[in-house]
Amino acid sequence: MVSKSEKERRDAGRKAKNNPSSSSGKANSNAGDASTSKTNPIFPATIAEAADTLPPIEDLKLTTRTTLLANHYSITLGDYKDLYVYEMQFKRIPKKTEAPKPESKSPAKPDAPAKPDAPAKTDAAKLTEQASTPAPKQKTNATAPSQQHQNARRKRKGNDGIGKPLKGRVVWLLMDKLKKEFKINIPMATNYKTQIVTAGPVEHAKIPGIITIKYYDEYQSSPLQDADEFKIRICEPKHLSLTALENYLSATAASESFEDKEATINAMNLIFSYGPYQQCFQTGSAEPNLMTQNGTKFYGIAPFGRGDTSTGEACPQGAMTSVPGFARSVRTVRSEKGYIDLNINTSAALFYRPGQPDTIQTLIEAFLQRAHGGVWSYSARKDLNQFLKGIRARTTHEQHRQKENYYGRFSAMAKTISNQYPPFPSNVTVVPESQNTQSVMTYFNATFNRGYTESSRVYVVIIGEGEHAKTIPADLLNVVPGQINRNTEELPKESIRLPSKNKDLIENKGRGIFVASASGAPEFQLTLGKKMISVPALKLNLPELRYRQTNNAADTPPVVNPTFLKKGQWTLAIPPSDKKMPWISRKLLRTGPGQTWTYFELCLQGERSCRATDIAKFKTDFMKYLGNHGLSGYTYVGGIPDQQKGILPYTELPKPRNMANRTKQAKFVLDLLFKAKQQTAKLVVFLLPRKDTELYNAIKQAGDQKVGITTICSVVVPDEKDEYGPPSPKLSPDFFGNLALKVNLKMSNLTANHHLYKKEPVLTSETMIIGIDVTHPPPTALENAPSVAAVVGSIDDEFAQWPASLRANVAKAVPGDDKQEDDAQQSDDEDFENEKDLVFKDPRKKGKKKSNEEVLDLATMVMERIEAYKRHRMHRVKKNELPDKIVVYRDGLSEAQYDMCREHELPRIRDGIAKAIPDVKDRPPVILICAVKRHYTRFFADSSTKQDFLDGKKNPMPETMVSDRITYGEPDKEDFFLISAQAIKGTARPCHYVILENETQYRRNQIAQMTFNLCYLFGRSTRSVGYCPAAYYADLAAGRARCFMREIYWPEEKMVWDKATNPVELHFHRDAKPMWYL
Repeated sequence: MVSKSEKERRDAGRKAKNNPSSSSGKANSNAGDASTSKTNPIFPATIAEAADTLPPIEDLKLTTRTTLLANHYSITLGDYKDLYVYEMQFKRIPKKTEAPKPESKSPAKPDAPAKPDAPAKTDAAKLTEQASTPAPKQKTNATAPSQQHQNARRKRKGNDGIGKPLKGRVVWLLMDKLKKEFKINIPMATNYKTQIVTAGPVEHAKIPGIITIKYYDEYQSSPLQDADEFKIRICEPKHLSLTALENYLSATAASESFEDKEATINAMNLIFSYGPYQQCFQTGSAEPNLMTQNGTKFYGIAPFGRGDTSTGEACPQGAMTSVPGFARSVRTVRSEKGYIDLNINTSAALFYRPGQPDTIQTLIEAFLQRAHGGVWSYSARKDLNQFLKGIRARTTHEQHRQKENYYGRFSAMAKTISNQYPPFPSNVTVVPESQNTQSVMTYFNATFNRGYTESSRVYVVIIGEGEHAKTIPADLLNVVPGQINRNTEELPKESIRLPSKNKDLIENKGRGIFVASASGAPEFQLTLGKKMISVPALKLNLPELRYRQTNNAADTPPVVNPTFLKKGQWTLAIPPSDKKMPWISRKLLRTGPGQTWTYFELCLQGERSCRATDIAKFKTDFMKYLGNHGLSGYTYVGGIPDQQKGILPYTELPKPRNMANRTKQAKFVLDLLFKAKQQTAKLVVFLLPRKDTELYNAIKQAGDQKVGITTICSVVVPDEKDEYGPPSPKLSPDFFGNLALKVNLKMSNLTANHHLYKKEPVLTSETMIIGIDVTHPPPTALENAPSVAAVVGSIDDEFAQWPASLRANVAKAVPGDDKQEDDAQQSDDEDFENEKDLVFKDPRKKGKKKSNEEVLDLATMVMERIEAYKRHRMHRVKKNELPDKIVVYRDGLSEAQYDMCREHELPRIRDGIAKAIPDVKDRPPVILICAVKRHYTRFFADSSTKQDFLDGKKNPMPETMVSDRITYGEPDKEDFFLISAQAIKGTARPCHYVILENETQYRRNQIAQMTFNLCYLFGRSTRSVGYCPAAYYADLAAGRARCFMREIYWPEEKMVWDKATNPVELHFHRDAKPMWYL
C-alpha cells in the first residue's frame, strides 16, 4: 500500500492544480490550456504542473565525501576562436577505357564466378589475362564469392562507391595538395572521410569548389598513366565560434540553448584526432605506427618480433595480437566557470598477428596450427573464411613492377574438387575463368616466373568480389599492418587492467597521443592540462537488505551484514565455526509451491560422460540446497543416469552456419524436452559438454517457444587431474545457492528472493519500474534484419518479478534510397564535359537501412506491462491498485540519442500509460532515466582520496557517486556517475545516469540513492550489479530474444531479410513462465 505521506502529497498536488486561486490553477484555467495540450495531449495539465505545486521534498543530504581523479584533462583555448567546417563530397571519374555498364545487372549466383566483359588490356590488368592451356579434368573451378560477399562489399562502401581505406588515401592526397600546391598555411585538420576543419576561411579560388585528385597509393611516388581520378567537391563552410561555446557553458550565459554546441564539439574532436590520424598513413619509406578505429580510438602497430608499440606493450594471442590503445571524447560542463575537457581512456583490440614473412600464408598456417592442429578439413575451411574475412592485403606478384601491384580484400579460400582437399596452386583453377581453365600453378609459373610444383603447400585464396575476384597464392599477399580482427568473439588479454596500470598508461602514453604531434590540437592552439581532473565524490547510504525471517534459531539473521553490503557481495550459505557442522543457509524471502524436475546430460559422440556417482550427488545436493533456502517440495521425475543421457548426433558442436547439424541438434533438444514434459517435469536442468551459443539457443528456443517448460543450463567441468578423465557437474554450495535463486524466480510470479527493508527515498510499495533495451542484428544476420526491443516491468512491491514484452524493431531507412544509388551508379559511365554535370552524393546519406534503436511499438509494450502490474495486484491484494509513479530506465542509448528518447519514446510511454489507465487523474508521474554503460569515464585514487572509499585494488567502492565537475550541468539533463558494484577484476566502470524527465519533486541525490538501492535487488545473484536491474533485465530479455531469431541472425546463407519468407517469431508458449529470460 502507498504510504500516507505519499498519498497526501499527491492529493495536495491535485488540489493545487485544480484550485483556481493558485497561480498554477489560473494558468491552467485558460480555455483548453493550449500550450499544455499541444505538448502533452495525453496528460493534459495533470502531471508536470501538479508536480510544481507539490509540497517541497527535502533533498537527501550526503555528508561523506572525498576526491577522486577522473580521466579528463582540461582544454584551454588559444588565439584561434573561430572554426570553419568544410563538407566534402566525392565522385570517381570512370576511365575512358572502361566499357559501359549495362542498365541492370543480376548479382552473381552463389558459388559461381562472375563473367565480366573483357576490359581493355593494361599492365594493371595483367593478372586477368587468360591462357589457353586446359586444366586436368580432375580439377574444378575455384568459385567466386557468393551474394553474401557482394552484400558485405556494398556495406563497406558509401553511396559514392569509395571504400574507407581508399577514401582515406584520397583525402590524404587532397590535404597534401592543399598544403603544397595551393599553399594554404592556416591550421587544417580532417577526419579523412567527410570534413575539413580550418582555423580561418580558406582564401583560394577553388575553395569552395571542385578539385581533381589523381590517385596513387603509398607504394607509388606518382600516379600511373591510367590512374583513377576523383573529383572532390568542397562545400561552403559552416562557421563555428569557440567563444560562443565558452559563453554558453558559463553560468552567466543569457541563452539556455546553443544550436551549434554539438557541431562545435564534433569539430574539436576531429582536431584532437588529426595528429594521431596522420600517423596512420605511410609517408615515403616511413611505415605507419598507429591505426585508428573510426577516428576515435587509436592503437599502436606491433612489428614482427617486437612487443612495444606507440600505445603500449602488445601481447601475442594465438594467431592474433592483443594491443592496448586509447579513445578520446571532448566533454563540456555547464557551470559557473564552464569547462571543456578531453576524456581519454584505455582500450584494447585483437589484431592479426604479424608474421615473418607478413603474408596471408603465414596467418593461415598459424591459425590452422592453433585451431585445427595443422590439419586441413571442411570445418577448417569454414573457420578460415570466418577468421580472414575482409582482411586487407597488397599483392606482390609483380616483382619488377611494384607499381602494378594493388590492394584487395580476402573473400574466401579458393575451392577445389572437394572441400576436404586444401586449395593448393596445383588443384585450383584461375579466377576469373571466362577464357581460361588453367591451374593457378601453371598460370603463375608462366606469367610471373613462380616456382610452384605439385607438392607446393601454398594456399590459394580469392581476393576481391564479384567481377573483381581473383585467385592468388597466399604467399604473394602481404597483410596490410594494423588490422583489427572483427571476426572473433575472443576478448583481448589487454582489455582487463588494474586501475593503477590504466592510470599510468593514460598519463604516460594516452595523453601524448593526442597532443604530441605538431599538427592537430597544438596547431589550433588547443592546450591540454598536464594532470587528470580532481572531482568531488559522495558516499551514498547502504541499503538494508533482508531475507526471510524464521523461527529457527539455527537460521542466519534475515538482515545482511552491512560489512558485506559495503563490498557489494554477500553469501547465502555461511560456514559455521565448527567445520563438522553443516553450512547455515539463508531462507529466500518468498518461495512458491514445490515443482517436479529432471535433468539431461548432453554428450558428444565419443566423449566421456559424468560418473554416475557425481550425477547422483548432483541430484541429491540440488534438492537439498533448494530445501535449505526455503524451496521445499521439489521432486525428481526422471530416470536413471543412462536414461537421462543425451548423446548428441555428431562428434563436434555445429557452427552457426552448419544448418544441417543445427537442424539435427534442434530436433534432438526438442525431443528431449517433450520427453521431459511427458514425465510431468516442470523444470529441466541441462548439463552441457561445453559453453556453446548455438546449443544454448536451441535449448531456450525449444523450451520457451515450442514446449513451454523452464530450462536451466550448466556446463560440466573437466577433470583437473586427468584431461582424459570424465567431467563432473558443478557441486559447490555457491553454485547450488545461485541455482536456487534462479529457480525460485523462474518457477512462479509470486516469489521473491530478498527485499529492501526501507524503500525510501522515491520508492513505495506501489511504485512501478520499467526497463527498456534493444538488441541489434549481428554482422552474420540477413541484410536489413530487424532489431528486437524488450520492455520489462516490475509487478510486485519487492521489485522481484519483471515480466517482459518483445517486439521486432524494423530497420529504418536513412536519407537516400536505392533509386538514387542506381542513378548515381549509372552516371559513372557518362562522359562529363562540365564539372557542373557531376552528380555528387552526400557521403553521410546512405541509401540503405540501418538498425533502429528507437522503440516503435513502445506504447503497446508499456501498456502490456502496466496491465500485468494491475493483474498481479488484483491477484495478490484483491484490489485494483495503480502505480503511484513509474520510473523508467532506458538502456543502450548514446548521447546523440537522448533527444530521440525524450521527443519520441517518452510520448509513447505516456501513450501506453494512458491506454492502461484511462482516467487522467489516476495517471502516475514518470521519471525517465537513461543508463549509459558504454562511455570512457573512469575514476582513480589520488593522494587525498580517503581509504574507506577504495577497495583492495584501489577501485572506488560501491556507493560512490560523482555529480559535479564532469557532469553536464544542463538544466534538462541532470546526471550522475554511480559505482554500484565491486569490480571482480580490472578497473571499475561507473554507470552514467541521465535524468531526461522528472515529473516528481524528488531530486537528483534521491534518485541516485534509489538507483543504488535497486542495484542490490538483482534476483539471480548475491552481488550488487553495475547498473540498475530494470535495465539489466531488459538487456537479458533482449539477449534471450536473439535465441528466437536464430534463423534470421545466423542464417545458412546471407540474403536480404523478407518478413514473408523469414517471419519474426517472438511469441512464448502458453506454459512459459513470466521470468523466462532469467
